Amino acid sequence: MAFATATVLLLGFPQLAVPGKWRQRLWTGAILAGATLISYSRLYLGHHYPSDVLAGMVVGCAVGAAAYGVVAIEQSGAARWRWLLWPQVAVVILATQMAYMAMLPLALLEWPFADKVLHFLLFGMVAFWLNLWMDGKKVRTYGIAVPLAILIPLSLAFTEECLQSLSPVRTFDLMDLSGDVLGMYTFWWISERFILSACVQSWRGWSNRPPKW
Repeated sequence: MAFATATVLLLGFPQLAVPGKWRQRLWTGAILAGATLISYSRLYLGHHYPSDVLAGMVVGCAVGAAAYGVVAIEQSGAARWRWLLWPQVAVVILATQMAYMAMLPLALLEWPFADKVLHFLLFGMVAFWLNLWMDGKKVRTYGIAVPLAILIPLSLAFTEECLQSLSPVRTFDLMDLSGDVLGMYTFWWISERFILSACVQSWRGWSNRPPKW
């Protein structure tokens, strides 16, 4: 709650037009200090482990950013819903943290190919929202246009998969990485259709306007 509130305040802070840079820095520092002190109090009182606080910070920032983008500012269509990228990123971070701490629900993982399906969905949804966030931007590599919504999470997924070899409870799995790639491409393709549909609707709305004389 502390970091969700702090994120909303910090994102909306430029709209408050507080005079003076020193006052802006003072308010920013006060907001961050307040959220940090509340988090530290959980550790000091012995109510939570550091991993709990870290997870709470991640979820709080993600929910705060999504609330700000979906509710607080006047946007519509993909520009509005793309803010749901941050809760999806938080879900991936939390799932990764739970995997390294051997806290994933074993009953779920006992299903056939459950881990592959989770990789497909988790990283696929990141590619979906990231493509909306970046408005379908691509980079050219050796003459091939590569979507950034696939390139960025794929690089992170590959790095994380390699780091698993250093963990006593996890191992490098090429099939997991394949599930990541398949999920990213599938959901990127869906997001491209979403962006195209939004563009068509916007063009139709513009073309149906009466001419200005």
